[in-house]
Amino acid sequence: MAPIAPRAYALRFDWARNDPNQDHVYANQALTHKLNEFGIAHEAEKYNRGWGGGNWGADGRVATEVLPFFARTLLFENK
Repeated sequence: MAPIAPRAYALRFDWARNDPNQDHVYANQALTHKLNEFGIAHEAEKYNRGWGGGNWGADGRVATEVLPFFARTLLFENK
């Protein structure tokens, strides 16, 4: 049996408002505008912390935002 190959039908990314490298903020904003322009499904969010703040743990962004996004958008198929 072939391995299960996941497919994503949308993208998700976020960025910290207070990222010490403001190029990250501008680049992510530009990316979400470009994805909108081309009609590509995605979720993008600017969060009000510094980079890495509040991402991990049971109440962190990975558990509350990222994993539920993947649960909604990944499709697993047997090839």
